[in-house]
Amino acid sequence: MRQFNITFLIAIFVIFNSVAQDITEKFKYESKFKKIGNDAIHYIDVGSGDPILFLHGIPMSSYSWRNIIPHLSDSTRCIAIDFMGFGKSDKPKIAYTFTNQLDYLTAFIEELNLANITLVMTDIGGIIGTSYAMNNPGKIKGLVFMESSLSDAQTFHKNGGFMQHMMFWMSRKPKMGYNKIVKKNLFLKMMPKLIKRKLTKYEKEYYRKPFTTVESRIPIYALAHSFPKKGKNAQQGDMAYFLNKNAVELQKSNIPKLLIYAKPGMLVNKKVLKWAKEKLINLETQYVGKAKHLMEEDLPHEIGSTIRNWYAKRIKK
Repeated sequence: MRQFNITFLIAIFVIFNSVAQDITEKFKYESKFKKIGNDAIHYIDVGSGDPILFLHGIPMSSYSWRNIIPHLSDSTRCIAIDFMGFGKSDKPKIAYTFTNQLDYLTAFIEELNLANITLVMTDIGGIIGTSYAMNNPGKIKGLVFMESSLSDAQTFHKNGGFMQHMMFWMSRKPKMGYNKIVKKNLFLKMMPKLIKRKLTKYEKEYYRKPFTTVESRIPIYALAHSFPKKGKNAQQGDMAYFLNKNAVELQKSNIPKLLIYAKPGMLVNKKVLKWAKEKLINLETQYVGKAKHLMEEDLPHEIGSTIRNWYAKRIKK
């Protein structure tokens, strides 16, 4: 009972101590670029020590970590990338599959000679990052998940809510999905429904800027489009294939894991949380407050404080 009370009080302190902090719209970090073949990945790199590598979701970029990184960069090296086709990274004429993105991520890590990595991942970043971690466990010290898929594809579908099902149903439809996501820029227009607070004009414009043309939105569509109906009949390289492979390896992995969740969220609900607690080894979970799917824009200080405390306790030696 005493341990429970102490843990509860720490959690309350973390949440309420950071609520009063401002959320800045400015991206104060120097842009860097790393050539991968003929294409350049945009990234930021601050602090020193073992690296924490931040992997964003759709339709986000390294910009979404701007209020979280300050909680960690005084004691660790913080690196945040833009996946190829997102943010300030190049937009080459490729298929933008999960395999493509994993290949770029793998090459980026090799180019920077990163080791002892802790991955902080959300949304598609969780799928791509988990795949890298399971392929290269010797390079990984810790895994932090938020609003990301953890289970196999059919369980992911079964445990999902209405919004999740609707988005993937629409994305699968070749004509409807392409029209809504690519031509009409639906994902950017939906952002206000996926964030609890109201974004500033500057923030909205920053997120819109990489996706101002029809062609520039293909990376968003390609990833979402690859999830098959109900997660069944996975094909080599599609989203279901990655989820199935990740789930098998993740359940065997003893790498320290942290699952940060909020309510109502979207991808991480009660069913998902229950699955994770029952299936994953060496897992801690932490509730950080009220937020929707893009929780890094609602609760950055709560997230940053939670990662900092967990990292100091479980990862940093």
